[in-house]
Amino acid sequence: MKTLNEKSKFKWHYGYVIIIGLIFFQALTCGLTANLNGLFFTPVMEEFGCTRAQASFYLTIFFISAAVFEPVAGWTINKFDNRWLFPVIDLIYCAGYIWTAYAKSLVVFNIFGVIYGFTAAHFIYLGGPVIVGRWFKKGSATAYSIIQVAVSLFQMAGSPIIQSIISNQGWRQARLAGGLFCLVLSVPMVWICIRHDPSKKRVKAVGEEEAVAEAAMNVQEVKPVEGVPFAKAVKNPAFYFNCVLVASLATAAVVMNYISSYGSSSSIGATTAALGISVLSAAAIGFKFLWGLLSDLIGSVKVLIFSSIAGIIGLFLVLQSGSGETAKVGLFYLACVLFAMSYSSLGVLAPTVTKGAWGMKDYSRIYSICTTCLFIMNAVGNYIYAALSDNGGFTGVFGFAMALYAVVAILAPVITKMAKKDWEAA
Repeated sequence: MKTLNEKSKFKWHYGYVIIIGLIFFQALTCGLTANLNGLFFTPVMEEFGCTRAQASFYLTIFFISAAVFEPVAGWTINKFDNRWLFPVIDLIYCAGYIWTAYAKSLVVFNIFGVIYGFTAAHFIYLGGPVIVGRWFKKGSATAYSIIQVAVSLFQMAGSPIIQSIISNQGWRQARLAGGLFCLVLSVPMVWICIRHDPSKKRVKAVGEEEAVAEAAMNVQEVKPVEGVPFAKAVKNPAFYFNCVLVASLATAAVVMNYISSYGSSSSIGATTAALGISVLSAAAIGFKFLWGLLSDLIGSVKVLIFSSIAGIIGLFLVLQSGSGETAKVGLFYLACVLFAMSYSSLGVLAPTVTKGAWGMKDYSRIYSICTTCLFIMNAVGNYIYAALSDNGGFTGVFGFAMALYAVVAILAPVITKMAKKDWEAA
């Protein structure tokens, strides 16, 4: 007779603790601090008497720094025990973030941009996927999606709180509060939860036993890995189109920082704008799941085209909602939901469209080049956003992002069609 534990489909595994650790390492840090940079632009400009380009220049430095340090991060994540590496990275980031609360000039922010780039190269793009891949041989996509949803939850909850502190106590107190909160919670929880790989706990990865058993049973049915070899991919113009697509999608998403700034300087108001970011974050949670489901049903290219068009409409409506003396609050919230459709597509659809176009043969090498281009274009794009804001107002800012989404919608089907011609089996 089987016991209750034997009958149950759910078995406890330390991999689930790893997810908790990564939520504190990536989701809390990104959602509560990194993704709320836009809330600080206006008050920093007012205090230092600088332009938006100057106030946000540290983000340009961040993108350049992240592009430079990403290969270094890949090496350190594999070389050093992540139980110790991740808390140290967390500590460096939080200390730098707290330091900006005491800045006497923008030089401090610009130095922090280098620190931000080095640490973010670990916790934004590489740390989570790499360690999830070690601990989950099955269900890795679901595991990582939980972390991505947590990012949106922290961002949704944190936006109105941080904005309230800025409005009532000033941007310095808000920055100090966010940094200290992450420092106190994130650093110790990451050290407690994270383990480098399953061998550190003397267990197998989640699903490893099942995967080995299935492979043994179906050894004669294993299909060769299909796709385009890297050497052949770089000779195809679609490869460079793919880099542009991923970089454009990421750079367009950066405009979220300017939605709150636009609200603060228009009839919408800072409080409503902060709530709009919360609405955006909440909507993004649902869309991340929806895009994954629809990609399996109708294809990721069609979903990406649809979400990009929704982003264009959303940004247009953002401008309309604050254009008069009286804010159109309902329209603003609707615009935030529509923009959430495109904003949420970066983490879900960019990799799936790339994977669908080139296959799995050399996917990691192909997509790593795309992410490097992402950082470089973000550095340029951030400066363009700031310059447009200072010289032409927010119409130019949102117009630039809309143009980027149009590029994405046009390139997505072209890339897939061109890349498929070079497919081959192993």
